[in-house]
Amino acid sequence: EDIYSHSVQCRSVVKTDDRKHLVCCICKYSTYSWANLKSHTFFHTGEKPFECPYCDYRTGHKTSLVNHIRTHTGEKPYKCNFCEYKSSQSGPLRYHIKLKHGQIRENMLTKTRRN
Repeated sequence: EDIYSHSVQCRSVVKTDDRKHLVCCICKYSTYSWANLKSHTFFHTGEKPFECPYCDYRTGHKTSLVNHIRTHTGEKPYKCNFCEYKSSQSGPLRYHIKLKHGQIRENMLTKTRRN
């Protein structure tokens, strides 16, 4: 059965606070986003529709693929405002700022724009 059919059959809608929660019928994961629920179901089905154009890596999450592709391209869009450090992901930049500069605040993170 394809992921769309599984998602449709497996969802339930719970209304709270005037918002609709979509709930996975397998594990009770809930979200407000249909796209998030669809992506979540890949965990249960094992489907990995996103594939790397550079190698045989596959994943069920588009964000994971974007981060993986950066290992091939060398792109580092997250830069430190205090030094020349750059990272391909925001997590290592947060760690760098905390470790090297003794502070961590969201406003200190800068994502460079892609041209």
